Amino acid sequence: MTRGSNVTTPVVRYEEAGGWLAPASKCPVWSSSAHHWARKLGALGLDARIISAQLVSPYRSEGATGKNDANDAAAICEAASRPTMRFIPMKSIEQQSMLCVHRLREGIKEDRTACINRIRGLLAEFGLVFAQGARELQAVLGDVLEDASNELGTLARLTLQRAQSPGPAGGCRPGRWPPTPATATARSSAKA
Repeated sequence: MTRGSNVTTPVVRYEEAGGWLAPASKCPVWSSSAHHWARKLGALGLDARIISAQLVSPYRSEGATGKNDANDAAAICEAASRPTMRFIPMKSIEQQSMLCVHRLREGIKEDRTACINRIRGLLAEFGLVFAQGARELQAVLGDVLEDASNELGTLARLTLQRAQSPGPAGGCRPGRWPPTPATATARSSAKA
C-alpha cells in the first residue's frame, strides 16, 4: 500500500461510524468542524484533529457544485496531508456548552432587535415615529396601542399587542431576555 492511497471508501452511517473506526490503527483521523467526533475518536485512542471548513473547501475536487459527503471526505484528507495545515483545538463538553449558550443568546438578541425594528417600521407606516431602542419603544407602545385617535387599524393593534406579549405566542417583548447565566442563577436562588 502506498502513502496517500485509499485504504477503503465505505459508506458508513452516522450511528456506525464510531464502531467502524474503533479497530483502525493509531493513524490520524481528520474531521471538519466536528468536536463531538473528535472527542469520541480521541476516546478510542485515535489521533483526532479538526480542520476548519474554510480551509478544506479549496481542496474539494468538484468545486462548489460537488458538495457531498464523499467529496468532503476526500477534501478533508487532501487538506490534512498538507504540512502547513492549521488545526482547530478540540473543545471540551463544557466549552461547547458555553458556546451553545452564547450562540443561542446572540441569536435571540438579533431576532429581538430585528422584531423591535420591524415594529418601529410598521408604526412609521401609520405616521408614528419613535426613538430607537427597546426601552424607548416599550415606554410608548402600550399608550400608542390604547390611543384611539391614531391611524392604527384594529388588526394592526391586535398584531402589535401580540408581538409585545411574553411567552411563546409573543414575538419580541422589549425587555431583558434571555438572562445571562449569572442573572438566571441569581433569580432562581432568590425564588427558592
